[in-house]
Amino acid sequence: RMRRERLVKEVFRRLDADDSGALSITELRPLADFVGFVGTDAEWDVEFCRLCADLGCDAAVGADFAAFASLVGDRTGAGCYLGSSDLRLLLRQVVGDSIPPDLEDVLEEPHGPDLGNEQDAFTL
Repeated sequence: RMRRERLVKEVFRRLDADDSGALSITELRPLADFVGFVGTDAEWDVEFCRLCADLGCDAAVGADFAAFASLVGDRTGAGCYLGSSDLRLLLRQVVGDSIPPDLEDVLEEPHGPDLGNEQDAFTL
């Protein structure tokens, strides 16, 4: 559980390039691409606004951590649930080839079942 929560926090932190505490339209795009969004920038603009409305966020500000955690933890089909393995893959894509030392342990595959199949409550 703690490993998944840390993964979600690290993905959010690495996507939040300007450290604003919210993911803008450009900062959330890597997640959209990761889950298979193939539209144009104009189509992403529309989708991002819809997504923010669904999450209760102001599109001009972006998705805060609670909204992001809800999105990647939502199994209903309204969100885009990512298991721990997918979160690790996305994090690797975001940080690129040079993995910072502070992420080595979180990027290790756990032994045993994927803990990402649990429903977790996220808190900062």
